[in-house]
Amino acid sequence: MTYRSIAALIAVGVLAPVMAAAQSTTTGPTRTACGDPDLGGVWDFRTITPLERPRDMGDKEFLTEEEAATWTQPWTAVQTFRKANEPVFEYACHEGNYAIPNILSGARRGELAAKAGG
Repeated sequence: MTYRSIAALIAVGVLAPVMAAAQSTTTGPTRTACGDPDLGGVWDFRTITPLERPRDMGDKEFLTEEEAATWTQPWTAVQTFRKANEPVFEYACHEGNYAIPNILSGARRGELAAKAGG
């Protein structure tokens, strides 16, 4: 037996149990630490399969051809906005920014100091 053969047998003997232990034995979706389904990853929305089942579908398992055609047609939504006299700020650029209250209170204090002549 050559040294290569011995090295290969040792590698298989060491790696096989490690690879077997790494295999997932759970079925179904992975869970977060809170126990909720882990929805992370890449989602493909090119199909008409909804992420959440509509309530009006009840126990109906499949869509008819006519119902499927309804869901695949282009559609338009209209939202009416009223004119505001104040400046409009983009809310998304501050999403998750927990320092905003402190930044704004500092700016208001600076404005008050400027009005007071300070």
